[in-house]
Amino acid sequence: MKARTFSFLTIAMNGLLFVGSIIFFVISLVEKGGLAFRSFAMDTSLLAGIVSLIYIVMVIRSLREEKEIPQVLDGLRLIFTTALVLNAISAVTYLGPIKGYSTVYEGWNFLPFIVIPLLSLVSFLLFESRTLPRARASLFSTSCVLVYAFYYIINLGLHVEIKAEYDANDWYGFGRWGLFPQGLLVLVIMLYITFFIGFLLFFLRRSLHMVLFYEEEEDVDLTELSEDEYRSEDGDDYHDEGEEEVVEIISDTIVKENEGENNQEETTEEGVFTEQYKTKTGTLHAVKKRITKKKETKKYKDTARVYHVSQHILGWQVKLAKGEKVIKTFKTQKEAIEYAKSLVKTNGGSIRVHSMKGSIRKSN
Repeated sequence: MKARTFSFLTIAMNGLLFVGSIIFFVISLVEKGGLAFRSFAMDTSLLAGIVSLIYIVMVIRSLREEKEIPQVLDGLRLIFTTALVLNAISAVTYLGPIKGYSTVYEGWNFLPFIVIPLLSLVSFLLFESRTLPRARASLFSTSCVLVYAFYYIINLGLHVEIKAEYDANDWYGFGRWGLFPQGLLVLVIMLYITFFIGFLLFFLRRSLHMVLFYEEEEDVDLTELSEDEYRSEDGDDYHDEGEEEVVEIISDTIVKENEGENNQEETTEEGVFTEQYKTKTGTLHAVKKRITKKKETKKYKDTARVYHVSQHILGWQVKLAKGEKVIKTFKTQKEAIEYAKSLVKTNGGSIRVHSMKGSIRKSN
């Protein structure tokens, strides 16, 4: 119930984020025209809104079809939440003191500097997918700043010879101390600050999820699943060995009605039988067959099945290693593991249990 409620809250908050970003984009476009796109706050808010819309679609699909939310979306949410939080911090610590707080927050500017960052932050930290982004995703949290800084520096470099044009294109004032090396130093500082924000968000989300969902992680014993019982030396999964009858037809000839009264009779050669049958036209045939028994070991599949138990937006899921479709979802990890055990006993294979942090906690 908690997971489903959080999913609905995620949809609501990302929906508000999307609406807010579209409103600010339209107003900025009407007031400033194409110049609106040079604003980092407008660009990141618009892109964050688009990502939120995609995220809503994936959450709804996950609820209806029990499919996983792609991890790349969790990574994108981390990247743009970092950028939005940077907008809010920059407005308070840099733009406010330089331009005046009344100017920074006038009109609809409260959307990119207060409302949109707050919605994104709360949704990302508390209510979104329980599959945590990987730690290396925090390295990409600087992507927005890096791309924007590249554009900003190149644009300044093109107007460096004429001071009036240079000042007009230095709308944030980052180049007022000079482009090289002071401008590059400002860029490096901004990247470090952005990375710190991204890593902090990653750490906070992991910590909060451990608190919110800790009670659902069970320490389940997997020792009863023997590796030798379900897995061969080369990694394939097998049924019990058995015998299969192989029928080989030696000859099929037409005979008269009075020839061979028995329906099936054994000849002198071991394992060879003669069987009579009539066609639809009434013609009697005698078929000589050789039946041999072949010992066979039946495989489940050419490659071993590995069932992964990991977090899902609805709780815990069981899915095949490379499968997109979730086999089944459960409220607790213990229920998911028990179900995975039943699949292994029926179909063979092995189990990999992921911890709440995403790493493999146990396997058999």
